[in-house]
Amino acid sequence: MGEWSKDSLRKHLFELLADGKKVNPQSVNHIEGFYRDAKKHFGTYENFLVDCGLNPSQHFHRNRNLSSIKSAAGLLFEEVLGDILTDLKLDIKRETIDGCRPDFIVRHPMFTKWIDAKLTEYVALTSSTISKYSGKCDKLVLIYLIGDNKDYNVTDNVRVVSVHRFIDLLDDEATKESYRKRLNLIVKIAEAADKELRDFGEVG
Repeated sequence: MGEWSKDSLRKHLFELLADGKKVNPQSVNHIEGFYRDAKKHFGTYENFLVDCGLNPSQHFHRNRNLSSIKSAAGLLFEEVLGDILTDLKLDIKRETIDGCRPDFIVRHPMFTKWIDAKLTEYVALTSSTISKYSGKCDKLVLIYLIGDNKDYNVTDNVRVVSVHRFIDLLDDEATKESYRKRLNLIVKIAEAADKELRDFGEVG
């Protein structure tokens, strides 16, 4: 059909519910223009459901699924970061110390460095990890994927730095490019989940 009106959107939504169909974005996305026009008329798909007297959180938990996708992106970044650090000849370990489990531990003769992967620059700079970990190691480095290519000395023993600074330390250009491609894919996954969360209007 052409463009959906507010009334036709409401009518079809209740028809779907009457037939026992799911009304989350994935399920209605195959209906031509339905999801698009619902956002157009109501701002977000969640607003459309609320306008129809529905509580989105009772019908589906898309926000939880998308948050899980972001968590998976974080784990993928941690995995790639481990490969980068290994290629930089760092002897990384994974251990629990005093109830803390940083992503990586690097022991030098004179000090111990803890490294933690964070998906974004903002999360790295505002993370409770800083207060939780900084007093338990000689040096703490939070390495982030998404954000400006910067290097912050937050305190005397806490550094927040872009992963791209570490890629630049690699010698082989092909290896650098390979890591950039892997990281770009993770960025796309995280940003797509963020976009859908904004479109949906995350509940709670």
